[in-house]
Amino acid sequence: MNKTITINKTSIIIAAIMAVVLLAIGGAVASGASADSQASPVVVTETPVVVTETPVVTETPVVTETPVVTETPVVTPDPIVTPAPLTSEARFLAGMRSGSDVGTSTDAQILDTGYQTCDGLDSGLTVNIVAGVLAASGFDWQTVDVILAKSITFLCPQYTDQLDAY
Repeated sequence: MNKTITINKTSIIIAAIMAVVLLAIGGAVASGASADSQASPVVVTETPVVVTETPVVTETPVVTETPVVTETPVVTPDPIVTPAPLTSEARFLAGMRSGSDVGTSTDAQILDTGYQTCDGLDSGLTVNIVAGVLAASGFDWQTVDVILAKSITFLCPQYTDQLDAY
């Protein structure tokens, strides 16, 4: 029966020293024995020993990883957008919606009233006459004043002097 024994170098050296000591002791006993003594014969048998060495790793393998390079995105700020100046119509509509009760009137209807006011002034009517026409159309006097002021200010500014006289 063969056994596999794993022995390191130190164990081999100790085993060799012990074998030498045992052989020396056995030889001394055998040579010191008398011829007439009945000593039992010493039988030395060798048991085969299979020595396998475990490989010794002296260096720890160095594992290098390729670094992952991630680019930091360059953030460019949005350009400052300057809003386009409001058109005279947009300013007229904003003034009408904030200065009077236009109810559910659409932008087109409000603009039409403003342009009709300017058309009346273009035809030679005075601000007082145009105001009377607007009131007769169903607008209250507060709304008539806003229509005249916003129409002349934003749609037909050439009549500002007549507005001042109103």
